Amino acid sequence: MRKLGLCLLVLGLVVAFAIPAFAYTIEDGKGNKMMIGGTWMVDFGAWNKSKERTGLTSDNTQLMLNVPAHTSLRGFVESGNTGAFFEFGAGTAAAVPAGTDASNFTTRKMYGYYNFGNCNLLIGKNDGWLFSLVPQQRLGANILTVWDFGFGNFYDGRFTQIRFTQNVSKQFTYALSLVANQAVNTTWTASGATTATTRGSYAQIPTLAAKVSMNFGVVSLFPAAAWSQIKWDSLPGGYDDSATAYYAVLPVKVVAGPFTGLFQVGYGQNIGNMLNPGNENTYQVFQRLANGQVKNTTAINGFVDLGWTIGPITPHVYFGYDNADNSDAWRTGDSNNRRLSYGAAVNYQISPNFMVSPELTFFDFGKAPNTAGSPDIGKDWMAGAQFVFAF
Repeated sequence: MRKLGLCLLVLGLVVAFAIPAFAYTIEDGKGNKMMIGGTWMVDFGAWNKSKERTGLTSDNTQLMLNVPAHTSLRGFVESGNTGAFFEFGAGTAAAVPAGTDASNFTTRKMYGYYNFGNCNLLIGKNDGWLFSLVPQQRLGANILTVWDFGFGNFYDGRFTQIRFTQNVSKQFTYALSLVANQAVNTTWTASGATTATTRGSYAQIPTLAAKVSMNFGVVSLFPAAAWSQIKWDSLPGGYDDSATAYYAVLPVKVVAGPFTGLFQVGYGQNIGNMLNPGNENTYQVFQRLANGQVKNTTAINGFVDLGWTIGPITPHVYFGYDNADNSDAWRTGDSNNRRLSYGAAVNYQISPNFMVSPELTFFDFGKAPNTAGSPDIGKDWMAGAQFVFAF
């Protein structure tokens, strides 16, 4: 079996790289199979930041020419009812000058799975334990956001997890997940001390998540919820030693002929401490006061995406809203941060494996909470096109 698996892997890699126009699947007729595929993307356009964002005396517009961080190579090997999936990312690691070689080859996903009856057991590094839908916005993933994460949408993160899924029927599926928790440091300087002390958090139980898929034909619902808690030991007297996060979301998908509508609304607490770091509104985290007390930040967010397919062309318009509120901690100026995004894009499917997506999106970062005068944080816009090669 090991020799067979190795042969399948080598042959699959050779064929996949020799013929990069489509995903390639090999089956030996004995329940063993392998697939190799991927998605290559390039962003080209302009990125404008207002002077509040740059700290300069005027707005700044720069060239955007980069490989998005979610460009990937993926595949799976399967023997009977057991398999393993992998996905490697090969995009730019972070915001860099156009043309800079800053590729970041990382392991995005790596998990094994076991199918039994109408059930599936997944163990390893994966996402999807909470989120289900994403809007059209995709330009500028390595320098600002993608799919409006932090501007109305969220990303749960690729964390180590154990997930049980049951396909009860074609209309109903549910999944229950145990997910690794994010670590959060607490730092303080004791009276008379010259150096700070840091304590890392830990989890007594994993993040608990549940997600349901209900397909009613024209309308599909994907309600989901998650809860997590972290703790610290040996904190100074008066310091809260735990913080709790939760999030509930209702995504809705409507498909009626050429029309597709995506709608989502979510509510939670300290969601940035539970979800993928760096892809959320930076204010959506708990606040620790100078006396050590933890004050919770409440979140409400959502988006709308409307698309209409006309042959190979699908125009989209979309809008996102994200609000973080913490009146217990932010007592100077505004007690909340409200972020907006809106834009339009067109998917032009030139061939089954090649798509070009022109896009224009505006991002409003809202006002700085807990700051005298509540100054504007700033606004961005991005205009350009993403070139997508999928196989």
